[in-house]
Amino acid sequence: MNPELGVMVGPGGGPVRSDHGRPPAPHLDGGLAVTVDQHQVAPQVGSRRHRPLHRGHARRDIRALAQGDLDQIVVVGVAVEGADVGVAHEEAGGVGAYREAREPVQVGIGARPGGDALHAEHVRFEDQAVVETLPAEVLVLEQQVVVRSEPEEPGGAHLEALPSRPETVAGIVGGGARFGIVAPVPSEFQGQADRARVERLLVRYVSTHSVNPAIDGGAGEADLASLLFSDLRDWGFDPVREPVHPGGRDNVIATLPGREGSPVVMFHAHLDTVGLSGKATADALSSGGNVYGRGACDTKGSLVAMVESLRLLGSVDPAARANVMLVGGIDEEVAGTGAQELAAAHPEVDMAVLGEPTSLEIATAHKGVLRIEIATTGIPSHSSKPHLGRNAIYAMGRVLDALQTDYLAALDPVGHPLAGPPTLAVTIIRGGSGFNVVPAECVIGLDRRVIPGEVHEELLEEFDELLAGLDIPLERREPLLMTAPLDTPVTDPVVRALKRARDEATGREAEPIGVTFGTDASALAPAGISCVVFGPGSIDQAHSDEEWVGIEETAIAAEILAQTALNLATD
Repeated sequence: MNPELGVMVGPGGGPVRSDHGRPPAPHLDGGLAVTVDQHQVAPQVGSRRHRPLHRGHARRDIRALAQGDLDQIVVVGVAVEGADVGVAHEEAGGVGAYREAREPVQVGIGARPGGDALHAEHVRFEDQAVVETLPAEVLVLEQQVVVRSEPEEPGGAHLEALPSRPETVAGIVGGGARFGIVAPVPSEFQGQADRARVERLLVRYVSTHSVNPAIDGGAGEADLASLLFSDLRDWGFDPVREPVHPGGRDNVIATLPGREGSPVVMFHAHLDTVGLSGKATADALSSGGNVYGRGACDTKGSLVAMVESLRLLGSVDPAARANVMLVGGIDEEVAGTGAQELAAAHPEVDMAVLGEPTSLEIATAHKGVLRIEIATTGIPSHSSKPHLGRNAIYAMGRVLDALQTDYLAALDPVGHPLAGPPTLAVTIIRGGSGFNVVPAECVIGLDRRVIPGEVHEELLEEFDELLAGLDIPLERREPLLMTAPLDTPVTDPVVRALKRARDEATGREAEPIGVTFGTDASALAPAGISCVVFGPGSIDQAHSDEEWVGIEETAIAAEILAQTALNLATD
């Protein structure tokens, strides 16, 4: 199939050949009127001034169903300024019989031929639709644009074309086949990321030690922050360092202005890593199309993808892209202070893509965290006379039993549809000062994962109620960490823009997912920033003894991110 034009399929499955070449280019001011006959490819938009409503980038915008023996073709096309491609077919199936088109029916915003008009809230810009060959109506029902064609005779065919996205109306149906997709038009940046450059950056950044200083005396993010700052400056950007903690622990920020009035989207990847272990050292190894080393997928792969996306975006007209802010952030692995500072300092940010290893899936939900300590108190005595004391560890046994038998049993086993159920784990226990001393104190640490809809303060009250019923000397200490869960609607512009770019780059549609781990979105989303989590690499390799990320996957991530910025400029 011609990658630029939507080509119809004849009864035998082959293309309908054109003996006349392209039809004349339509003009919006004169109305879009594309003729369809036995010899022409249809519909086509030949002018570079026009762009289909899906902006020429969608792969699978349409789900069409034809029932009965439909002996004519129905075409619905939409165009806006900048179009150079029409609609297409799916290889399997075919259109079936076709005949010379009747006079086209033009449907524009405000017009009402045969049914309700296209509604500007769902079909955007100054768009026009064309219905060919059959009397038809175009209506908007909730979030779907529906194209209906009633049979001319009783018992004839009935057709409905249901675009999967409300802002797209385009399709070819007929012959009783279940099919209809938009031509796979390459994204603006497909194949444009420099794979060799991506590999070089991965090796450099992974080789720069950046273990969070709170973990095993790590070196911190300062060296990597300096390297990133220097690279961005050398590439023509004007980066800044915003201090968060002493010792060079700064957020590094670079901006790329876009179309005036378009949203500000933050591309955020954290610089810090967990500690070194096994083969996951700071000495990067490139082998077999992958780069190995600590931080490769969590999240220096995302950092490289975002840096490369800025280079790609720098090659396009600023009016065609959204405003982009690249952030190399600190302290994600421990306390999230880098993201907290960003949220407070940058109210201009509308949305954010958080770089994390999702295998190029789009995560719109994850759990938050509540971490607390519970301490039981006892009376010390010599271990040879335990009856003279009160054992704090025995008392803690009652707390542990209550948590297991009462608290865990009451947790919602289903929870959130994407984030999953809430969980509780006792992860730390300490107590006693010597073998010969009855312990005066025992402390446990709890990690409670919080799903969207739960409130930290209410969870603390639940713990207090449970502990009060035990009637033993204890203390529920103030929280060590409270982070918010993430639950971004799938209809949010940043989700839609990223999903469209990602589906086009990968060639398959995927619904947003939830992830089990937390991210810096916990600090950004409560500030009113719409957040989505996305990046190369798998969470299965993160923090492992053999961490790695694919070079090709990182390059594709860069292209997806760049395309997302273009999509946001026109949404």
